[in-house]
Amino acid sequence: MTEMIGKWVVLLGVIVAGIYGIVKIQQIESKVTQIARPARLFHPSTIESRFEPRSEWEVELSPFHDRFFYVVSQQPLYWLGRGMQVLVFVTQDQKYVVKFFQLNRLRTPSSRGFFRDLFAKETKEKQQSRIRHREEIFSSSKICFEELQDETGIVYVHLNRTRDKIKGVKLIDRYGQSHRIRGDHASFVVQKRADYVIPTLTKLVEAGQLEEAKSRIQQIFDLLLTLAQKGFVDGDDALVRNNNVGFTDDRAIYIDTGHLFRVDNLDILARMKYEFTVRLEPLESWLQVLYPELASFYVQQKEQVLAQLESTQEVA
Repeated sequence: MTEMIGKWVVLLGVIVAGIYGIVKIQQIESKVTQIARPARLFHPSTIESRFEPRSEWEVELSPFHDRFFYVVSQQPLYWLGRGMQVLVFVTQDQKYVVKFFQLNRLRTPSSRGFFRDLFAKETKEKQQSRIRHREEIFSSSKICFEELQDETGIVYVHLNRTRDKIKGVKLIDRYGQSHRIRGDHASFVVQKRADYVIPTLTKLVEAGQLEEAKSRIQQIFDLLLTLAQKGFVDGDDALVRNNNVGFTDDRAIYIDTGHLFRVDNLDILARMKYEFTVRLEPLESWLQVLYPELASFYVQQKEQVLAQLESTQEVA
């Protein structure tokens, strides 16, 4: 009897090992396919929404907004780059970017069968993390359109699937391949195009336009102060390293709008101290090393902002 049980245990172990081996081979084949494929190859399925429409994702758009996007959608959109959660295309006139959310990264995977699920790496915690992240970036996108257009440059938002609202959109990927997508089935935002902070300041200083460079630094301070005064904060501390802010023609805006959220009774002075000591510190250090004169202006304006806030707080 003991010998028979031992044989069954061995047989069961062989079966489980075989199943595990098959799953691993499939996973390896999938990874090899991804490696062999060009890293930035675009496929429309990555931005196709399969989510049911939800009222909290609905954004009220005026006829003006719809006409604006109709004009945008009539021109080809050209590949500009890829973020953690978005694929970015630029309009032909280079004035706007259209950021399509990579919804394949925000979907929770459907069941793939008992044995595949048994060895899947996607835990329930990771699935919940996907859901939370989706809620965060969709909520932030809606807030930016409804309350922070000046600070983010967001001029159009489409989060829910729609029907017969948006005609086909032509996308040109980085290899020059043309794709026709159904705008109704994608989630995206349209934003004014902005230039990154470090290259802009470098170009201005090296061209001898020091006053313009100072003005640009002041615009960054104005952006962060206005956001705090409106009761919003950005959850990403890598403000400069991740190029989260940039410049349009006349102001600084948030480029990455996926982590903005409201804070009740925000302490503006404490927030601005945090901005200067943590999030803007890499910019100040960079200026100190390369452009001391501009760094002196930076420090002077920083101290002035904090002094004014302290004075206001004392009066209150």
